[in-house]
Amino acid sequence: MKSTLTKKNKIGLGTAQFGLDYGLSNPGGRVPEQEVRKILHTAWNSGVNLLDTAAAYGTSEEVLGKTIEPDYRFQIVTKVPSIPSELGANEVETFIRRTFERSLRRLRTNSVYSLMFHNADDLLSETGNEAYATLRALKDEGFIEKIGVSAYTQAQLEAVARRFDYDLVQVPINALDQRLMQSAYLTELHDKGVEIHARSVFLQGLLLQPPDELDSYFDPVRSKLREFHAEAKRHGATPLKLALTYVNGIDTISQVVIGVTRETELREVLDTVREPISAEFEQFAVNDEAIINPALWPAKL
Repeated sequence: MKSTLTKKNKIGLGTAQFGLDYGLSNPGGRVPEQEVRKILHTAWNSGVNLLDTAAAYGTSEEVLGKTIEPDYRFQIVTKVPSIPSELGANEVETFIRRTFERSLRRLRTNSVYSLMFHNADDLLSETGNEAYATLRALKDEGFIEKIGVSAYTQAQLEAVARRFDYDLVQVPINALDQRLMQSAYLTELHDKGVEIHARSVFLQGLLLQPPDELDSYFDPVRSKLREFHAEAKRHGATPLKLALTYVNGIDTISQVVIGVTRETELREVLDTVREPISAEFEQFAVNDEAIINPALWPAKL
């Protein structure tokens, strides 16, 4: 697949770093609130209109509630925490409503653009019908505009779609993880009107790190990562630009969710999407779940 970095700004801002020590390339830990304010100022004034957060992202929602200026009309996406398996059908609605009300209080808002299931498997459980019905009710009541699902695999998405309709999906897509692009499934979703957000664009920073400085855990893909960096150099580009080129060039994706820890990083991303390049990416694809799913990485990383 040849991908060209378009000039259209599809960048959405992931905010896990605002509330957690998150990411392979984030040695500094949580972003200070003063820096968050600068990031949000630059984002809003540069045409970034979406913020992605979650109740599970530590203090991220609370930080956003404190730092979003009144005239910043961001579309906010937040997520239902994983639903405890011990909850009965009659307890699921209470759990979702209480956690969502807490999110709204932290965010200091009355509604959000989308409320997503952080764990798609919650919809496939015995209480999936009750969980979905609760989000449908919240949508009918005007608290959310879109029902969303955060998923890891096409199999998850297909299983959910057999039972429920959803408006928005968030999936991992990057130059190493091309699984969803190797089928026509994203096109099918797009044609049905489902809004698609790409996450893990830099694979938690793995694509940006010098390959020879990585932990031995990544030995199986070290040569591919060297090739990736060499390809960026051949185009006179940074690895960040090449990583963005792949995802931003996929027409079916409406938002490319990236996380930053400094305002200067966001400026670099925004500058990058203004300058188109063309590159081939098939040779970088990896299907090893232990590499492309950060949830399976050792805790030491």
